[in-house]
Amino acid sequence: MGNESPEIDIDTSSDLGQLIQFHMAGAFGALFDKAQVMAQAGFRHPLHALMLAQAALHIGEAQVFDDALILVEQIGAADPEAARIMAEFTRDVIMPQVAPAYAGKNNPLVLGYLAIARRVLPELATIFTPDQIASATRPGAGHLISLSMPPGRRARSHRHVLFLMRKFYFGPESREHDFGARMQAGMARGGWSCLAMDPTFIGRNWQSVSGNDLFQILVAQDSDVVIVDFCGLALPPGALTDFISLCRRLRPATKIVLIHFDPWQTNTWSTTVILAAHADLIWSHFPAVDLWQAEALQGKVSFAPFPVGIDIDDLPAIDRAPISVFQGAVESYNATRAFWLASIEDQRAPMVVRLTGHADDGLPALDSYRHYLQGFLNCQRLVNFSMRQDGSRIITGRTFEAIHAGCCLIQEQADDIDHYFEAGRHYLSFRTLGELVDILHDVSLYPERARIIARQGQDHYRLHYDDALLVAHLDQVLFG
Repeated sequence: MGNESPEIDIDTSSDLGQLIQFHMAGAFGALFDKAQVMAQAGFRHPLHALMLAQAALHIGEAQVFDDALILVEQIGAADPEAARIMAEFTRDVIMPQVAPAYAGKNNPLVLGYLAIARRVLPELATIFTPDQIASATRPGAGHLISLSMPPGRRARSHRHVLFLMRKFYFGPESREHDFGARMQAGMARGGWSCLAMDPTFIGRNWQSVSGNDLFQILVAQDSDVVIVDFCGLALPPGALTDFISLCRRLRPATKIVLIHFDPWQTNTWSTTVILAAHADLIWSHFPAVDLWQAEALQGKVSFAPFPVGIDIDDLPAIDRAPISVFQGAVESYNATRAFWLASIEDQRAPMVVRLTGHADDGLPALDSYRHYLQGFLNCQRLVNFSMRQDGSRIITGRTFEAIHAGCCLIQEQADDIDHYFEAGRHYLSFRTLGELVDILHDVSLYPERARIIARQGQDHYRLHYDDALLVAHLDQVLFG
């Protein structure tokens, strides 16, 4: 989201309206002066308190900043509706400014934003206190998901898959998404052929397609299975339902799979429930999401990782340095990563940061992904964060990739992860800054512990989630 205020009825000619105009213009000096006068006159409003804190942070008025944080806490504690307004404003307006501040190497500003966010976002209230170490063992999910098959059980060879998948990460200005290329390579490792494509793009230009257009692609490929990235394709209204209807009427033997990469996004839930009635399977790797409790989805969902497509043993061997590394992007939708990284640096904990991005790198998608994975091979330990803007803690592709690559994964706790791996045996889990700092120091002093966990995690991955097993699993659930 951009730098805009929540939908609150504000008279722009009022004092508060003028504050919002200053804020939207980034005029923090004028905002500070006006907000200070209002505060001294006894004015109290949740947005005023937040904007005063942000303005004081930007112009370096430390005492006013501290006083404004106290005011924010007091207002939120006294009025639940005020607390809701402040949380909404912080998520929608303040948090999008965190990633640019980190990109500008302004860690003091990032930590100041963290001080604000901790007062209004419940999910951050206790996490970023250095001495907050919740050392009690957290229960796992119990029985782990396994795709292991009986001896000799493999997928039927030569099935044809059509994968209708978004082409780009964030539109045609970004790099091509690697999932299409990974699906093709991963399916091939299990004996299936797969064509991955985004029919809505020719080159980097979007084109409208109909349900019949999609159906003709399927017929031309003589596909046994069609997998649809239904939340990622930029399809015209009605195109997907028309396509599914044609498949059911004219090719009833073709299996329809809806692949859901981000079911933690609640705005996708109603579409998922509606489309589920027309699909053979929904494929996701988020077992802990409440969405799956819907009656319409019972018996329709398969929880499994997504293909990697690259055998780590096929990559050049590299000596692993005994270091802990964060390798990933810091974006508006995962801005809490900036809080983690700035806090870790502030605590002088031993961790290396390698920032990545989604700009076009000029490489074919699988080569770009291979280059990304190679970065995992020259370090012993990989740190991964899970929180999103709405406070959700989710499993990410890096969770599986790090373990697949033979790193010791040091992972921010998320309920989904413990359906696949056991904390303390296959990876190391943390929830607070204190826990993470403690882990980073511990594995730096005793690296052999991390090497053992890395080996156990990789062995578990290969035994239960390898690409060939994934294809056999899909064959079993779709065709019996």
